[in-house]
Amino acid sequence: MNRYKIGSFYHIEDENNNQIIYPEAIDPSKLDFQISGINNSFVIKGDIHLLGRIHIHFDGNNNSVTIGENCIIKRNLYLCFYSGGPYFKGDNCSISIADKCNFNGDNISLECGEENSHISIGEDCLFAKNVKLVTSDGHSIFDINSGQRVNVAENIFVGSHVWFCENALILKGSHIKDGSVVACHSVVTNHEYPKNCILVGGAIKNSKKQYLLEVVNI
Repeated sequence: MNRYKIGSFYHIEDENNNQIIYPEAIDPSKLDFQISGINNSFVIKGDIHLLGRIHIHFDGNNNSVTIGENCIIKRNLYLCFYSGGPYFKGDNCSISIADKCNFNGDNISLECGEENSHISIGEDCLFAKNVKLVTSDGHSIFDINSGQRVNVAENIFVGSHVWFCENALILKGSHIKDGSVVACHSVVTNHEYPKNCILVGGAIKNSKKQYLLEVVNI
């Protein structure tokens, strides 16, 4: 590992061109890396409040994580890239977290399985404990007649100012727009949902009413 400093950021590179970039104020002991692959990158773009730990698992090539400024990570945040099955690769994936997101709970997991799948999270989102976002089913299902695979990975998009309550599960293809709330123990599937709604239940349905979410640290 080659470690050097440019301005107020530390850069770490290995022989496989995997790169880690973080502000000098970050305690590196709170960054836990497992890297298998080449050309992967992890970047914290500015100062964040890292009270817990970030666990990063790269199992693939050309994957990237970016974390915006003024995010709060209070406990354990897991960022994972994996193959999603024996015949597929965990390559060319990305996890993007915009500014001012608050990972308040423990055991929060963002997972990209299979190549070319992406998770994008907008500004000022709030995560309670045991929230999971995953782009892949983690296994393959094939049509018995055509032999075509029917459950490929899909991207997850989250707008700004979204609140994820405890034990929410966000599955592949979900598109959650600005100002929404995902209720406790809800499962969000591959649909596009309107702004300012509350998503509730197992087979998710969105409330017809619209709400304004205010996030206040108390």
